[in-house]
Amino acid sequence: LIPILSKISINQDDQDLVMKLVNKIQAGVKRCLETRLPLILKVIKPKQIQQFNPEITDNFQPGKDKDNDRERVERKKLQKKIKREKKHAMRALQRDSVFIARERQRVAAQQANEAARKRKRIRSEMEREMADTNVHAFKSRKK
Repeated sequence: LIPILSKISINQDDQDLVMKLVNKIQAGVKRCLETRLPLILKVIKPKQIQQFNPEITDNFQPGKDKDNDRERVERKKLQKKIKREKKHAMRALQRDSVFIARERQRVAAQQANEAARKRKRIRSEMEREMADTNVHAFKSRKK
């Protein structure tokens, strides 16, 4: 930058200001380079895993609720029963819907078979009539 300033023609006061500014910038860069530290990986201690020590009871009975509030225990039992019955009802509804769908398909297939049989019968009758008319036409031409 200094050699460039010597080539440019500017007055002495401006040139002094520019030189002061350049010196300040160089001093700041030098200070930054001297105080700069290398990057260091921070070592973080691992957190301790929370321990859940079980509560041991002498007279353990599986399926029995330890809650002292009788109303809450009864409410839980009723909620379990409602949930079980709801699942049973959903299963029954699903079975019923599957049965109804099968019946609908069976009825539709039966109707389609009947319609096909009827079309076949009508076609055979029409072909028989056409054959009879053809025979009569052939006989009438021969005479």
